[in-house]
Amino acid sequence: MSGGYARSVSLVFVLLLAPVMVTSAVEEDGSCCEQDGFRMFLIGEAQSGGLTAFSSDLEDRHSAVVTPSVLGAIEIGKWSTTWSVEGDYPSSEWTFDIPYEIQGATGLQFNATVGVNIGGTYYSGSSGPGLLVTNGILSVPIQVSSGTISEGDQIRFTLEVQSLSFSAPGDDAGIRFFWGDTTDAGMLAKFPLGTAEMEDSSSNDGIAYFPVEIDTHYGIDIWNKRSSGSTTVGSQQLTTSPVVTETENGVRLVFVWQWPESYDGGGIQVTFSVSPHPGATLESVRTYEVDIDSDGGTGDWYPEDEPKRDSGTKLDVKISGRTTASIVDRDVEITVDGAMSQWIRWGLDNIGNNTLAGSSWWKNLDSYEDSLSMGEEHNGRVDDAEVAALTGHLQTSSSNIRSFMSTGLGIDIESMVGSDLVDLSQRDIMIDFGATRAFSSEPVTIVLEARYTPGVQGQSEYLVRTFIQPGKSDWFTKIDLDAGLRTSALAGFGAVSGGDLEVEHRRWVFIETISFQDSDLDPDLIFSVSYTPPSSPAGSPLVSALILVLVMSITAGLSLYLTRNRIRAPAVATASLFGILSFIVYVGGFDLPLVLGVGAAGLIGVFPVALVSPRSKNRGVDGRSLPTITCPSCMTPNVVHSELRPFRTSCSGCFATLRLD
Repeated sequence: MSGGYARSVSLVFVLLLAPVMVTSAVEEDGSCCEQDGFRMFLIGEAQSGGLTAFSSDLEDRHSAVVTPSVLGAIEIGKWSTTWSVEGDYPSSEWTFDIPYEIQGATGLQFNATVGVNIGGTYYSGSSGPGLLVTNGILSVPIQVSSGTISEGDQIRFTLEVQSLSFSAPGDDAGIRFFWGDTTDAGMLAKFPLGTAEMEDSSSNDGIAYFPVEIDTHYGIDIWNKRSSGSTTVGSQQLTTSPVVTETENGVRLVFVWQWPESYDGGGIQVTFSVSPHPGATLESVRTYEVDIDSDGGTGDWYPEDEPKRDSGTKLDVKISGRTTASIVDRDVEITVDGAMSQWIRWGLDNIGNNTLAGSSWWKNLDSYEDSLSMGEEHNGRVDDAEVAALTGHLQTSSSNIRSFMSTGLGIDIESMVGSDLVDLSQRDIMIDFGATRAFSSEPVTIVLEARYTPGVQGQSEYLVRTFIQPGKSDWFTKIDLDAGLRTSALAGFGAVSGGDLEVEHRRWVFIETISFQDSDLDPDLIFSVSYTPPSSPAGSPLVSALILVLVMSITAGLSLYLTRNRIRAPAVATASLFGILSFIVYVGGFDLPLVLGVGAAGLIGVFPVALVSPRSKNRGVDGRSLPTITCPSCMTPNVVHSELRPFRTSCSGCFATLRLD
């Protein structure tokens, strides 16, 4: 019995130790654990559909309908993708799911078959005959044997239904399958999503670099289209963007960590995870000992050549300012991340690098090399002297700003400023590198503060227009534009034009505003938002409001005067209606001729309304109110038309005879 007790204790000890042993193994090599599979979602048209692992791709709904008139087997759809990496897959059960809706029937019986092609190998599974009476999700299991997929092999799923029998079918009976915008439509495949391995770290000047190599069919999309992803150093979750580099078999991510002063260089655990959709995760854990005393450089991942700018950048543009009749002040804030951020950081860190190509824009800063100390050159981060070199170069002349923006960033800055840079009477450049100065993909913000004198009165001015240089649209994966201007009380925008764009134009008596926002601007879109400043103060929000109030006051007074002997309700209602309409078109930013036209229409409109209004029964010839007598039976007031007493009249309500002594 004691031997059995000892074996039990040993078994419990082994079970408790097992997770620790697995974790230690993972920490030692930094590789990813075994995956349980992931979902391949159905997207695209029925006969030429695609497969994706990213829930962010699920946007457009597609469907297919089968009716009782269809006999035999019918193919619902085909969905496929071409695999790009070689890998092994285990023997397991895959599950195909697709939502359905029953239409015009109380239920139906049918059999569904799903075929799976992996390269030259074919598998199939059947739902078996069954009765469906409510809407739901059709699930079909498929037994898949172990095998190997090669680069270039196609994975294809095919759905067929047969033996349909509808219960109490109507004229519109059928079953509809749908996919493309839901995570319920797809294949749960026990298939290799990929591997993630944490490579050797490097350190330099208070910054540690942790590279993660991901081999996956989905390439750089595994990070760019992720449902979630994070990297934790110790207990600190990194919030800065990694350096993202596409590789032959996937993507390399380099995370930057600036260690705190309290860190002594001991072992620290780094945990990485990324998920294309909930339930599927690539993970990697490794313990590093960072040498905080040595200058180990940035590692072999740091690019020797100038980074490309076409591998993905999010561009945020914010334009704000104030305009008067004689001065326009604008602030243009440009924020870039990803590839463009890497290009800026790398270029500043390589000022004076004699290996730069002759066509590199950064050759323009070679003359600033002498202003840098030895420790500031090529150290994997942007130093103050390097920032000063760029800002000084840009401040020197407008042509330098234009060159950096157009050749470097692919942006027409004058389309954002609204004026030729040569015409600026004042300009200031500021550059903000966000949370870190290290070489990374963290956003970089460039702010240009500009002042200029508007052109000739009556000539169009621009709030913003197409600013992506031709041929550079593929540099940007997303463009977020937020542009707006405001005026003083005595300066207006006049006529505002934006074509088919939704431009907001508002007047608020003491201020006038125009704005245009698009959180996902098409980089190939040709557009412009312009305004034509008025040639006189009458077009300003304050003066036009005063004119409108004057017109409405005259309209109200006229409506009262014209109806002094008549019922006033119709004329007053007309004046009030046109007053409300005038306010709406004024605040809504409609052209001032229309605004004043509505006010004038109200002024003219009260004339015919007042003239056709009936005379008031209780008013005399001279307009004075006449006395009334109330009927004691029906309480109806009756006008006393005569001063003679006694006075007799019939009640207008109950026709009783009334007498007034």
